[in-house]
Amino acid sequence: MPKAGAQFDVAIADDTGSPIVGAMITIDGVVYTSGANGVARLTAPSEPGTYAVSVTFGSYVMYSTEITIDKAGGVPGFELLSLIAALGVAFILFRRRK
Repeated sequence: MPKAGAQFDVAIADDTGSPIVGAMITIDGVVYTSGANGVARLTAPSEPGTYAVSVTFGSYVMYSTEITIDKAGGVPGFELLSLIAALGVAFILFRRRK
């Protein structure tokens, strides 16, 4: 699931898998258009929650669904950095006990 405020790509294709150029993707009132390869880069809403998404082409509503946006993490990679620091502290404490 996309994180709040993050960018993600959506590919729009027909039944044969051919990209659809110019499809309109709407999420949280913002409209995006698929490019030459049928892909549109969307920005997730800034608040976590469930949002309606619709895809239209011309006068047709091709697809409609809901997407869940997860809470944004802190600094990218911060969780890994915290884990490495915690392991380092644990290693130092373990060595001192011997």
